[in-house]
Amino acid sequence: MALKATQRTMGALAAVLLLSHCAKPSPPLPTAPLVLPPLCPPQPGGAGAEAVDRMRAAILRVLALQPGMHVGDIGTGGGWFTVRVAQAIGKNGMVYGTDIDAATLDGLRHAPPLGEDAAPMRFTLVTGERETGLDDVPDSSLDLLMMIDSLCFDDRVPRAANRAYLGKFLRVLKPGGRLVHHMDCTCRTTVAETEALFIASGFTLPPGQAQLTCAELSTAACPTAEAQARALFVGVFPKAR
Repeated sequence: MALKATQRTMGALAAVLLLSHCAKPSPPLPTAPLVLPPLCPPQPGGAGAEAVDRMRAAILRVLALQPGMHVGDIGTGGGWFTVRVAQAIGKNGMVYGTDIDAATLDGLRHAPPLGEDAAPMRFTLVTGERETGLDDVPDSSLDLLMMIDSLCFDDRVPRAANRAYLGKFLRVLKPGGRLVHHMDCTCRTTVAETEALFIASGFTLPPGQAQLTCAELSTAACPTAEAQARALFVGVFPKAR
């Protein structure tokens, strides 16, 4: 009797082991993507002109403009920065503006004159997003280059093409001259990736990069944490001395 009981027990155990071996593994439970909370609380002004101008004014301060500077504005758009830079650097300075939109540049060329105390402005139409428009500008002649919400350095253009494009600007910058880049918050990249690209292109990365504050950010236009991180960053990349 004891032998039969043992045999029955072993048979039951074998059946359990066989079922557990043959049973299909349970599929993993779905996990929700991690969504970080916004870095900044909503700011007054929403995404309207007031909020945009507040952010632009903060970026303008980062440019640290001085009288007599020679400046390149890559992607002038409607000229908000172009005009203010020309007024700040004065008649002994020079502004080279480029854009891919012919109508935009025509509007700037035919705008009312800024007055005799403002820097002269030259506008050049570029036919491709990775053309500099500065081929005839002398070597080591610019104190500052600006790319403000005009270019995304993300996966829409191969990294090698972006690196080659940025490297072309080193020719026209003076030693110690700066390229200041602010990206739109819709760009498909990160701050770390952007910094790495500029370094790979030959620029330097000083410590303590500029950062906007939440009060200077258009939070309605950039509602997520990832978008706000991009919009808060103002990259200042000098050419080595």
